[in-house]
Amino acid sequence: MKKIILAIITPLVTCVALGGMTIDYYKEISKDEELKHIATAYVTGLGEGFFWSNAALKTNNKNILYCPPPKLKINGDVYMDILNQQINDGKYAKDTELGLVLFSGLRKTFPCS
Repeated sequence: MKKIILAIITPLVTCVALGGMTIDYYKEISKDEELKHIATAYVTGLGEGFFWSNAALKTNNKNILYCPPPKLKINGDVYMDILNQQINDGKYAKDTELGLVLFSGLRKTFPCS
């Protein structure tokens, strides 16, 4: 039980202490079946943060960050796909934080005309 708790808490504390999860760390924990869900939860949380930021901007008649189709349900799998595509494009250094990578991917995938 202690091992499971440490496996969950350690990466989260590391992310907070360093400011965010990097591509290198994301790749490392994504290889481990016991830790992979932490990366997924982190990326989903980032995506939801961007979603709600977009909603707040739209509500206040401000320019939104990215423009997904109105009826598209974006979930954790979509955020993961977008993030992984961005990482696979190879344009980012391994110490780049996932927030920047996902944000860029959302803007690229759902551009505003």
